[in-house]
Amino acid sequence: YALQRAGGGEDPRLLYPLIALGTGVGLGASMIVADEWDVSTADASFVAAGTVWPSFGAFSLARGYAQGQADRYGYALAGGGVGLGLASLVLSRRAVTDGQATLVHSGAAYGTFLGGATEFIVRGDASSTPHRGLGYGALGGVLAAGAVAPYVPVSSGRALAADLGAVLGG
Repeated sequence: YALQRAGGGEDPRLLYPLIALGTGVGLGASMIVADEWDVSTADASFVAAGTVWPSFGAFSLARGYAQGQADRYGYALAGGGVGLGLASLVLSRRAVTDGQATLVHSGAAYGTFLGGATEFIVRGDASSTPHRGLGYGALGGVLAAGAVAPYVPVSSGRALAADLGAVLGG
């Protein structure tokens, strides 16, 4: 979808087969990789955090800086690619647990929230979506949490309990 949008195509006769093809290739490749390389659930979750949150952050920044719609998807692809590379680099050096992978998702989510809230406060206007703040927050949160989480021994239950406590306390 992102490649089709970045290319500026609007033809649904091409869009839907490309989505199906991309999904099939991605699913098939992930099944082969998981079978061949002993990928754990924690590794997959860490890589997902390293791909999804930078994609969202790059897309939000492109939207906040009023880039064209086609450019936004290109930035999202680039952000996801860089995040995938960094997550793979971390995993090639150190094993992660389920709790550490959960911590990366939590850090990115909190960064996104704090970035958006900060933009609301700085701008003094809550009438429009704070795309720049969301983007910077997501990128900063996933980068900081991804760098720190592999060194923090935590279980996924404790990480989720801390998240639940912060959300309910807030």
